[in-house]
Amino acid sequence: DADKVWFLFIKNTGTSDTSNTSTTNSVYFNLDGGTAAHGTADQIEVAAGEAWVGRVNGPVMSNILIISGQARAANSAATVNSSTSVRCTVAAMVEDVA
Repeated sequence: DADKVWFLFIKNTGTSDTSNTSTTNSVYFNLDGGTAAHGTADQIEVAAGEAWVGRVNGPVMSNILIISGQARAANSAATVNSSTSVRCTVAAMVEDVA
């Protein structure tokens, strides 16, 4: 829980499973341990086929929360269920704080 993240890359592949089934769903994430959902000020949305990359200032890994949900969820909460699954490629530079 104490490991820190210094670099983060998230790519929404635009697929929902290993069979490459297409999806238009987005992924939503934050870096502060708050509830991951569309419609709050600190959420980052990564739409299908897009990527987000950033050098971040060492948030604790357990504070990075991510969910999938309807793209541009129009102020409704994005929910997690089998119909909103999104496959992502994730790379991170993590400091092992033991």
